[in-house]
Amino acid sequence: MAGLCDDFAAACGWRTERYEQQRASRITGGLPDRRYVGPHGWRIWVELKKPSGKLTEAQYKWLVAELDAGALAIVVDDVAVLAEVRSRWRKLYGQADALAYCRQVVELTKQRGWR
Repeated sequence: MAGLCDDFAAACGWRTERYEQQRASRITGGLPDRRYVGPHGWRIWVELKKPSGKLTEAQYKWLVAELDAGALAIVVDDVAVLAEVRSRWRKLYGQADALAYCRQVVELTKQRGWR
């Protein structure tokens, strides 16, 4: 999943910032795996999951805090989700529609239960 999303980001001209952790570290709990940074201030926090993957409470809180602050933050278990955010951002409704979609995906992922 990570490779597909990173390839998609590169094809879009976005810079990839990687934050995933393979072992315990001092990075704040809940920090998403990626932040993609595009032109003109476009940024999105991305928590990568396998299909049907679950969030931790800390991940959920991080994503919701970013959404509440007006930032894009989403759970991605299929690169099509990332493509959909980009599509919504670029269409008529722009950021408001992309934010609503991100919030919907995060809340749907929460319904899977906690990891």
